[in-house]
Amino acid sequence: MSQFLTPEAVSAGSGVPQPVTISFAGFDRAWAAWIGGLLERRGHGVVLQRWDPSVREPLADSLRDLTLAPGPVLIVLSRWYVQLGPRTHEEWNAALREVAAAHPGRFAAVSVTTGSLPTATSALAAVNLTGIGADEAERRVLARLG
Repeated sequence: MSQFLTPEAVSAGSGVPQPVTISFAGFDRAWAAWIGGLLERRGHGVVLQRWDPSVREPLADSLRDLTLAPGPVLIVLSRWYVQLGPRTHEEWNAALREVAAAHPGRFAAVSVTTGSLPTATSALAAVNLTGIGADEAERRVLARLG
């Protein structure tokens, strides 16, 4: 598994990490806020971005829009996240293959669901945060983000 907060995620010449954008479905705001607080306590800037893609826009375009944010993007995966739109697993698989492949190292994920996710989400190397305590969840998030 690759490091997420890589040297490429550091502002050019400043040595200061770029902010981490945390993309989440509205129902998962508490998870996003908890992860954001965890990162801020370690000196990282955080931008919370609610995921609410337009049904008129191709899913790949919505995902690609996430790359407009400076620095890395952490996706809080849940059934709510992948069902907004609504989108099929096939649409998700195609969009993730297209966008994640074009932007290696920009995306990472945590999973906060026990439900089924599109198979291509495996490219995001999500760590599972369900059914564990806060200390273990913190350890997993930090390990995933490098």
